[in-house]
Amino acid sequence: MVVAGLLYVAAIALTFGKGGLIAGMMFLNMSALMFGAGAITAGFRSKDSGNCFWDGVGDFIRNEWAMQVAISSTLVIATFGLSLAVNGMIGAAGGLAKLIGKGIGKKAKALPNTAGNNDGLGKLNWSRERADGMTTEQHVRLHEVTNNVKARHSVFNGDAVHVTNSAWSNKSNAIISTNVSNGNIVYKIPFKNAGLTGGKSVTVPLPCDSVTIVIQKGTNNLLVTAFPSA
Repeated sequence: MVVAGLLYVAAIALTFGKGGLIAGMMFLNMSALMFGAGAITAGFRSKDSGNCFWDGVGDFIRNEWAMQVAISSTLVIATFGLSLAVNGMIGAAGGLAKLIGKGIGKKAKALPNTAGNNDGLGKLNWSRERADGMTTEQHVRLHEVTNNVKARHSVFNGDAVHVTNSAWSNKSNAIISTNVSNGNIVYKIPFKNAGLTGGKSVTVPLPCDSVTIVIQKGTNNLLVTAFPSA
């Protein structure tokens, strides 16, 4: 009886919480009808046997009704629990599809090369090959979604490729430095509302008003990576 009661309460809570008011009321009404019909039948059966009507009702509650409650409540919990799991998988699949649509998780073509790659500071060249098999575009687009595995991982406001190319057009105002470990050239270019700070070490995201663009050493525009920066 105690187990049946606990299962019943859990089933009601899950039905109302997940299925809404209508589903919850339907479950309660069905339970009431099942109880009423079973109890009355058991009572008259007891009376026909020469016993008290209410003795039959009591036996029904202790034995048959407790079993019915346990079975029906378990079915409801299993049904709505499965629904929650399916909805979670659908949400995860939707997020993955969004990333794939942005070029993550598939082998995409690199953006077209700029004619005369090293002649001046022309348009960004996105054709650099990476050891991880991703294109430069795919790598930069990783900064379109949050990543709390990394300590710091800023996120672009909008399309990462568009913001990066737009920032590069303002490279004359950049703060330029050299990466001491590999010799790549780092451009920190002002770009209002480029994105937000992020990562597991960031408790409160802050606006990023610059875009950091890293160019491979020995070239003028071969893009290594780009990300919003404060």
